[in-house]
Amino acid sequence: MGSIITFDQDGKRFNYRIGGVALHRNRVLLNREEEHRFWFMPGGRAEMLEPAHETLQREFREELNVEIQVGRLLWFVESFFERFHRAYHQLSLYFLVTLPDDWPLLTIEEPFRGSEEQTNLLFQWYHLDELAKLHMYPVFLKQAMQALPETTEHILDY
Repeated sequence: MGSIITFDQDGKRFNYRIGGVALHRNRVLLNREEEHRFWFMPGGRAEMLEPAHETLQREFREELNVEIQVGRLLWFVESFFERFHRAYHQLSLYFLVTLPDDWPLLTIEEPFRGSEEQTNLLFQWYHLDELAKLHMYPVFLKQAMQALPETTEHILDY
């Protein structure tokens, strides 16, 4: 594994994250760490000198053992938040992704597990009209997922 693009400075953390928007039958695939209650788009932090589309392909392969096709960039997001008493500055790219038509987990209704080195991940498909009631980050996605942008949007998320 290469060097993950994240660094700490004066008690603050910077992350560069790539997320995948996987849609199927008016549902979106979300995941969360098992010990936390908030959901987010599958993906992860990029490695040094790794193009964004390769980050997404690697993360889906590692976490779900599936090969994806990476489509167009939907959102470029600058997020500022606090987690575990630490301020974060995160740059995120969210791409539309396509899963294989024969992937067995494409139609599953219940949550299912994914694997990441030291984190237990849960994945679940949610209907787009259910997003408003979820504890989900970044929050703007609850509304933005209702109608995907035709061109890339730049989002400031405080």
